[in-house]
Amino acid sequence: MTSACGAARTNAREGPDFRRPRTLAAAVLAGAKKLGTTVDFGAAKAAGCDRVPERSVAVQLGGSRAAFERRNGVARDWFFFRCVVLYSSGRPRIVDEAVRPDGSGWVELF
Repeated sequence: MTSACGAARTNAREGPDFRRPRTLAAAVLAGAKKLGTTVDFGAAKAAGCDRVPERSVAVQLGGSRAAFERRNGVARDWFFFRCVVLYSSGRPRIVDEAVRPDGSGWVELF
């Protein structure tokens, strides 16, 4: 099946798919750069993300799984990532992120 312009039809939505670690890392890096240079860390230079199980993030951030999900506004079907942002000082900053099941958006966990 093809569309009017001759290209194959897809069910793709508009915008980036944050379920991909490289796409999420680029967004996290852009967010860190937007915050500017910090006294402790300097300027953000690079970022990388890896997918992790929800339980590893929930346990590290403390509390029960239900409290963790309520506090962050996420659910079990979300995708969880641990990202590292490297700054000009050489110090890394580790942040935990959750991505919606359809990949349309992400939130930083606390």
